[in-house]
Amino acid sequence: MSIARSDLSRSYCASLKARLLMDVVQSFPIENSLYAFEIPAGNPSASSEYLHSQIFFQNRKWTEISFDELLNQYPSGASAAITFLSDKAFRYYLPLFLSCIVNDFYKSDVLSESLIADLVPSLQAHRRKAFDIRFSSMDLDQKKCVALFLKFLAECYQDEFPCAENDFISPAIALNRYWNEFLNEM
Repeated sequence: MSIARSDLSRSYCASLKARLLMDVVQSFPIENSLYAFEIPAGNPSASSEYLHSQIFFQNRKWTEISFDELLNQYPSGASAAITFLSDKAFRYYLPLFLSCIVNDFYKSDVLSESLIADLVPSLQAHRRKAFDIRFSSMDLDQKKCVALFLKFLAECYQDEFPCAENDFISPAIALNRYWNEFLNEM
């Protein structure tokens, strides 16, 4: 019986993965790349991390960056790529991060942890406001896509994420605190 259930689970996850990858491409248009000054969250002359993000991403569409390139060529690691992006750049490159993690979850390692941490709204008011600002300009289809991404991780990689309420790196917590409402829109 467990083999049949395992096959069913594998089939379900493969189907959800295919749908999610299609939704990423459909929900996030391939727009012009960002200007260099729009990329870092801070002043590139104040920190090398901001400079790294500016240099790595400038003049590049999210579809022009490969997963291997992100993992192996970003100077301080792929998770730092997420941390030092402006809100606008985060939203622009979000489909890159989603696709990378969905395509090869185990290889994504700290990239997935960093992204999930950014997708969990804080319970502290001032941090919650920053979260709301970051995601406010996303349209409904983009929010649905993020919710489906979190559902995919929560269901297909559930053993990889402990679900204690104080564990901020959990797709289930992200869904419960904010993103579940967009699954209801599907």
